Amino acid sequence: LVFPVFIVGNHNRVDFYKIARYYSVFTTLIVLGFYISYINFDSTYITAYSKREDYFWAIGYAFSNYIGMHGPALNMHLAFVTICNFYFIFYNNQSKNIRLTIICKTILFIISFYFVVFINSKLALANVIIGLIIIFLIELRRIYSLKKLIVLSITFLLIISLVTFFYVKKNPYMIVKYKEVTFAHIDKVGKLDEIENPTATVYNSLVTRLSIWKSTVELASKNLVYGVGSSDGKPELFKYY
Repeated sequence: LVFPVFIVGNHNRVDFYKIARYYSVFTTLIVLGFYISYINFDSTYITAYSKREDYFWAIGYAFSNYIGMHGPALNMHLAFVTICNFYFIFYNNQSKNIRLTIICKTILFIISFYFVVFINSKLALANVIIGLIIIFLIELRRIYSLKKLIVLSITFLLIISLVTFFYVKKNPYMIVKYKEVTFAHIDKVGKLDEIENPTATVYNSLVTRLSIWKSTVELASKNLVYGVGSSDGKPELFKYY
């Protein structure tokens, strides 16, 4: 209600860009504070996940639980923050020291992008990539100098490549996850009971999400008029699928 009605709905009276800028900066710094605190509070996953592949998926969820949020929900939030931080690298650089301002904004973007990769939920990562590409293409229209275009393109690709490279190098399981685990057992959509120990085998596979979506459509069709009740939606869906 606050965001769409009072902020976006009153864009002539409310400085939306200023609010979004402060929101992105403070959210990034707050999560960074939680990250530093988490490392000092519980280093179990930090020290172990780099040596054991089965810890790779768990560390992002452990960090989210430490904050008190569901992993994918937190990452979708951070995906939006990352896209905002990237946008503000190009927007409103009118300070006396433009170079320092852009450097600070770039560092904030790298930090927020790292958190998205660190928590590592597929949908949030896909949203970030799509968002960055859209903003990048829009900003290209404002750049008429070929030299600036080349420099900007190389800088953008270099930042994304470096962050991704170092993270994947530290976590080789990321390649395995997206090549094998994510798309495993696709033929078992709606038939998770046919998979041996599905809780451990397909806990983060696409087949589980597709099975849930399929069950949602089926359950909604059976309760089309009155539904199952907002408070019973999640337990009824869980019981059904």
